[in-house]
Amino acid sequence: MSAHTVDNYVDSPANREALFSFYRTAYPGMAELLDGARFEWQTFGNPLTPPDRTYLFHLRDEGGRIVGQNILIPYRLVIDGGVRDALSSTNLIVLPGMEGRGLGHLLIERHEQEGKVCFAVGITTASSRAFQKRGWKPVDDSTLQAQFRHPVPCLRFAKKNVFVARAAAPAVQLVNAAIGIVRPLRVPSNIPDVVSETIDRFDPSWDLIWRECLRDYAIHFERTADVLNWKYRTRRDVEHTALLFRHRGEVAAYLVYRLSRNPARGIVLGRIVDLVYRPDVHPKFPHYLIGIARRELAAHGVDGIVGVASSPEIRAAYRANGLILSRPQPAIIREEGFALETLRQSYPNVWFITLSDSDLDNYW
Repeated sequence: MSAHTVDNYVDSPANREALFSFYRTAYPGMAELLDGARFEWQTFGNPLTPPDRTYLFHLRDEGGRIVGQNILIPYRLVIDGGVRDALSSTNLIVLPGMEGRGLGHLLIERHEQEGKVCFAVGITTASSRAFQKRGWKPVDDSTLQAQFRHPVPCLRFAKKNVFVARAAAPAVQLVNAAIGIVRPLRVPSNIPDVVSETIDRFDPSWDLIWRECLRDYAIHFERTADVLNWKYRTRRDVEHTALLFRHRGEVAAYLVYRLSRNPARGIVLGRIVDLVYRPDVHPKFPHYLIGIARRELAAHGVDGIVGVASSPEIRAAYRANGLILSRPQPAIIREEGFALETLRQSYPNVWFITLSDSDLDNYW
């Protein structure tokens, strides 16, 4: 029987130093995890986190050393029209060399004991297997879309060796050039009666609009002003740009994007973090929104641009903008009071997922 135990993190200088020491071993080269302000924003700033409580769980060995963790992020999920309290698993990990012993299952079991809807987005293959062994159901409808504007650093970031990256670069650049020729025919530079403005906060009066925009999705996180402002307006280690769009004077969409710099890996990415829009405004409204983010990010000289598509319509909009490279963006959920197969029969799309759903768009 395993002598390992799971406990709930309690903040103190000593406990934080022990945690950061674990991060240095478990996540080498990820300096952002050692940023105290970012840690406090994620751990204590979420308006859905109860006072004097954290959802950070540690796996300890018999000597009390941290050897694994699971960070749970509180959300409210709208599932089949009803609002459910939920916890998203992120950064589930055990130390290198300790995999395959069933230790991750102890952390997942502790997650399930919280009594809320349990889910995860953007998980690894190994984590997915561990969740599925406990009966969680995978959802693989969404894709991560990418454009490699400067192919060599992007291919190196994708773990291709330098020779492969340099050999493939001309072909990627040729494809980008061809897409650039036809893009103006596929992506409108404006939509009649649509105007935009940069916003520094989300207004609570818009909350019901975002719910209505996402009515065709069986599952999505409830976008309320308090949560959106926490995610995009109070974070200090990175800067998000948020735009609000009105159609004939009525609020019709928002779009969030940001730059993402990693000097250690020699790459700058543009991330299209989140977008919600009224589908009745124009057939190419998502093309237009993604086009705005693409142009703004390209103007900063990014090496690549990434975003997540959760429906055929959004996927087509990304591809029209040149983000043609794709891979699955997996999600997984524990069915509790609902069944995915039933939801598939009732809704055009199962789960609205953007980059903001995956690890809170945490990394650099």
